[in-house]
Order: sequence, then structure tokens, then C-alpha cells
Amino acid sequence: MECDTLARGLTRGHICDFYPKFHCELNFIEQYWGAAKFLYRKTSWTSDIDEMERNVLQCLDKVPEIQILRCANRAAQFLHPYSQGLTGPQAIWANCR
Repeated sequence: MECDTLARGLTRGHICDFYPKFHCELNFIEQYWGAAKFLYRKTSWTSDIDEMERNVLQCLDKVPEIQILRCANRAAQFLHPYSQGLTGPQAIWANCR
């Protein structure tokens, strides 16, 4: 993201969370999306775009709320050591305990 875009967003009252690149463990939305994709793969194959969209929305709705909360809690557990000032290797060690 360019600095100008970020500055405009922050001056308009938006909150921006930065996650390390490629760490899906730190973003519960990625985990939620992965659960929905797992369910989507179980749906019947179709080439109709409208039916595909309905299937995606149904799969997103089928992910249980408790699973979404677990994903959010797991992401929070991974983020907590970073908020305490630990480096990457230290955070990994802290999460393994």
C-alpha cells in the first residue's frame, strides 16, 4: 500500500491493522475463508456463475459461529507475543509453550 493511500485512510478515521505478509495464522479471516472453501469443494460442480455465487454464500453461512470465534481466538494467540514486543523467533517459541 502506498503511503499516500494510507495517510488518506487514516485521516478519514479508518483503522488499519498491519499483519506480517503471508502469515495466515495471524488473520482469522483467512482461516474462516479456508473453512468456507473446504465446504465449497463439497458442493456439486456447476458452470453457472449465479449458482456458484449462491453456493459460495451458502458455504460462508454454513461455517459455524463457534468455528469463526475459534479462528479469531487462535489468531489473537499468535498476535499477543508480538504486541508484547517479541521478535518473530521469540513469538514462535512463546506460542509453542
